[in-house]
Amino acid sequence: MFPFTYTKMRSNLIQFFLILCLVNLSTSCGRKECKNADPILDKYSPDAKEYKSELTKQIELADAGELRYWFIRYFERDGKDFIEIEIQGGKICAKAEVLVEEWGNLSAIKKTLGVGYSGAELKGFEMMMVKDSVTTNLMYVNADKIVD
Repeated sequence: MFPFTYTKMRSNLIQFFLILCLVNLSTSCGRKECKNADPILDKYSPDAKEYKSELTKQIELADAGELRYWFIRYFERDGKDFIEIEIQGGKICAKAEVLVEEWGNLSAIKKTLGVGYSGAELKGFEMMMVKDSVTTNLMYVNADKIVD
């Protein structure tokens, strides 16, 4: 009679909706590509005092609820632990090198030296600027969780 049976049609509809859901999930999650609009952040590298000062100022001006943070990599400098992160939201599109002294909720990153966490979102990420007579650093304060 008909080339399609009810069972085959139902199976095709289920497959269609599953594909639609997967496409929607893959495009709605994660970080979006962005471009920095701040000339100071373009001029200096993330380890420069001027960059860190400007980035801190921009973060303070931004709506905290709009900011999102992603882990890029772990590295050591002068015997200290750092993570490189990407920050997006509002008018901010920047990378930051963040000193980590107390790992807290990021301890899994420390255990693996960052391996397997590149691109993971850091929910509830908090940092502060710390200055001493020699250096200025952005320092990790807290994060709620790692979303990998």
